[in-house]
Amino acid sequence: MGDIDYLSLFAGDSCCINDKIIVYQPKIRDIKEHGERDYFNTVYTLCSVGADMKWQLDDMGMDYTKVDDFQLFSLLCRSCPQPQTKLLLGDIDLANFKLVYDHQIQENVLLDIERNIRIDRSVYRRLVGVIRTMHGMKRNNELPGNEVTRQILIEDAREAYEEARGKEYQSILLPLVSTLTVYSNCDYERVFNLPVYTFTDALKRTSKIKNADLLLQSGYSGFGVDLKKINKDDLNYMGNL
Repeated sequence: MGDIDYLSLFAGDSCCINDKIIVYQPKIRDIKEHGERDYFNTVYTLCSVGADMKWQLDDMGMDYTKVDDFQLFSLLCRSCPQPQTKLLLGDIDLANFKLVYDHQIQENVLLDIERNIRIDRSVYRRLVGVIRTMHGMKRNNELPGNEVTRQILIEDAREAYEEARGKEYQSILLPLVSTLTVYSNCDYERVFNLPVYTFTDALKRTSKIKNADLLLQSGYSGFGVDLKKINKDDLNYMGNL
């Protein structure tokens, strides 16, 4: 998204979507204290598209390839009340929003009538775009080539869910915090106090530096890769992520 101020996010700032909606940026410690499982479930729910909910939509009689992103958000967001979203949206309660038809633009919008807060498609795109960016997520653009493949993907997703449901929850943050703490030789207290986008960016930068080091070592050894054939950005520590 071109309208995101990445430097501001890196500094830990919040992102103003409009005069009524602000996306706040929690620190890793905030997420830990809130409960990372609940936090990431909320993030994934808000950012979900049809390809993320294949079997669930199929059970509802809906073709996941034909479900509009905003339509799905309208269905899911109201299952994320304020206690679940408070780290991201403050006192806004998505459970209070109603789907109403705006005759002026001839489209459905989400509206908190009591507080006069409105989420239309444009606001939705910016809101979800910021949340994805903060967490290093990309939209799931997977599309099946035919109906047979679509059905296979639905069943694969259902089986993966059933298999995961019976397993003990594994922390998402623990291996990431551990990696950044050890690799950067940084005190873990400082890592826990990083804003989530800064943390995500640092992990990506760490991986980029490590990859560049390996390529350069291989190339200069005389027995590895031909550096002339490597994308120069892959060798640039300070390149864009």
